[in-house]
Amino acid sequence: MEVEPPLNKIKKKDDTLTTSPEEALEAVREYFQDLFTPRQRPSNREPIKMPNIGGNRSLIKPFTIKTIKNYLKKLESHKACGTDNIPYENWIPLAGSIC
Repeated sequence: MEVEPPLNKIKKKDDTLTTSPEEALEAVREYFQDLFTPRQRPSNREPIKMPNIGGNRSLIKPFTIKTIKNYLKKLESHKACGTDNIPYENWIPLAGSIC
């Protein structure tokens, strides 16, 4: 079994690269902490207007674990990342580990 070298080159917020696995881990932790930290909407901005979906109720239909698994299984490799910058290759293995 071939062992992969530790990940130590990740771009930080200041556009420099990390130089050690510990620094890379800290950069990843900061990224996700920032990603999932709620932000206050500036008080001088108008509320976001929700689009009118008309009779298309499928847009607000609840989804199930089965639905998520099916979509994860259908993801294709080597496609552009979404807005979270996480490659699809990282999401695909999760299909088997979801309850």
